[in-house]
Amino acid sequence: MATRYSWFLTSFGTPTRIWTPGLVGVAVRWFSEVSCWSSAGATAAEPDSAERVSAERSRTGGGKVPDPANDVQQVDATDRRILTLLMAEGRLPNNVLAARVGVAPSTCLARVRSLRQRGVIRGVHAEIDLEALGRPLEAMISVSLQASGRGRIAQFRDYLLGLPGVLGVFFLAGRTDFQVHVALPDAGALRDFVVENLSAVPDVAMTETNLIFEHARPRPDTVLG
Repeated sequence: MATRYSWFLTSFGTPTRIWTPGLVGVAVRWFSEVSCWSSAGATAAEPDSAERVSAERSRTGGGKVPDPANDVQQVDATDRRILTLLMAEGRLPNNVLAARVGVAPSTCLARVRSLRQRGVIRGVHAEIDLEALGRPLEAMISVSLQASGRGRIAQFRDYLLGLPGVLGVFFLAGRTDFQVHVALPDAGALRDFVVENLSAVPDVAMTETNLIFEHARPRPDTVLG
């Protein structure tokens, strides 16, 4: 079994997904120019409330609330603007987000809810300083499996995901089967990771380890075009 180490400068542009835990309740009756949307504490990512269901039924004349699973509406320019801003700052208050997009707060909140329910917005995650956690060394490890191991792709993927220090696993088409993104304390820990967790596995035919000098991410507006 061959294990090769190559060291080079590389950048990996992996956009951050945004998770919104829910949506704030909406009041559709506006009794004055000052409404519940002016609250600075309301965010585009707060939980739904019973008022939203009641408001939706009022808007549709008391009928059945449309099932978001059946909503095939395409993502338009306003949605893309919302997504771009949320990718940069996932917990923007709804009134701030609406002002930046240039739409009414009620419209903005409904848009975010629709994006979340349609699965366009899938999650929001904290960005961690790995060096502060004692894992300053990042690497991408290419893994090729033996022909006899190709029937256990899913099991091997799950095995990789359970290893300490693994940040991500990519199943690929091409000469290698997997790319494994790891963050470890030092070169010795990286060597031990490869030797003990990969080279020692009978299904692994070869590994190639590339040290990451820099991990750069594109601007959100670049990601969405």
